[in-house]
Amino acid sequence: MSKQQKVDFVSGSGVNLKQFSFKEKDATDKVSFLLVARLIKEKGIALYMDAARILKAKYPKTEFHLIGIPETSPSAISIDEINELHEKGIIVFHGPQNNIPDHLKERDIFVLPSYYREGLPRTTLEACASGNPIITTDFVGCRESVKEGINGFLIEPQNLDALVKPMEFFITNPEKIKEMGINSRKYAEERFDVDIINNDLITLIKRELKM
Repeated sequence: MSKQQKVDFVSGSGVNLKQFSFKEKDATDKVSFLLVARLIKEKGIALYMDAARILKAKYPKTEFHLIGIPETSPSAISIDEINELHEKGIIVFHGPQNNIPDHLKERDIFVLPSYYREGLPRTTLEACASGNPIITTDFVGCRESVKEGINGFLIEPQNLDALVKPMEFFITNPEKIKEMGINSRKYAEERFDVDIINNDLITLIKRELKM
């Protein structure tokens, strides 16, 4: 690519706002978190489980949900460890699921402490559309789904204390879940609506064809 070539960007592949419909969150003393990802270290699964261990001991009513397919790669998280935490009541492990929109509606905050070099994760877009505040890393791709302090928080990758802090913030300030959840939906409508993304792509393609 030459320095003279123009580059355009679109906000990922977008999200279907009808499929992932908005549900306003109610403030309760039973805050629930959700992580949906491949069960590998790079997705921050181990960090999430460590945070659950710390916070469950301090706030026993809090729930830490995990959805994902067991992996066999070298960086896979031990399914035995996951099952052990599930049996102890520290996390709620659902295994693979095909009804993610329902899970997002039922949970309060979406967490993705990933340090995997990827594009804009679909899971964070889906969580935004569903009205979940987001906690994710200030890292390539992930950071695009969060307006800091508006619809969630960005954390340093692979930093347990940095993850625990915003999770505890929501536990101790449950009224912020509703506020930031509404902001997440607005952000999805403004930036990640699949219809807007598709229209932008069509416009770019037509422009390129005319050049």
